[in-house]
Amino acid sequence: MIQEAQARKKQSIARLRAEDVPYIDHLPVIESESESTRRSSTEVSIRAMALCVVALKGEGLEDDLLNQIINNYQLSEAFTPNERLFVNNLSPDQTSLIQFSWRYECY
Repeated sequence: MIQEAQARKKQSIARLRAEDVPYIDHLPVIESESESTRRSSTEVSIRAMALCVVALKGEGLEDDLLNQIINNYQLSEAFTPNERLFVNNLSPDQTSLIQFSWRYECY
């Protein structure tokens, strides 16, 4: 299985080189395809929406509008435990607001 991962890395690097994209050669290979878990398009979309909602709250979006978005898109179960605590916090501190606004990077 490690051979599959190494072959995939080699193929990826060749493609990056062909398109003149910088890459880091010394990074380790990741799991093989059979060991990896892939999310469906729906799961990816729901997670992306949850990340965006958390970041919006971090920017100061009003709780009423935030809850409307969560309810309209049925996102209440899409948050991590820490995100859920943040989303449900009616008066998060400034550090939390900044920290969770960085969820745009994950998004």
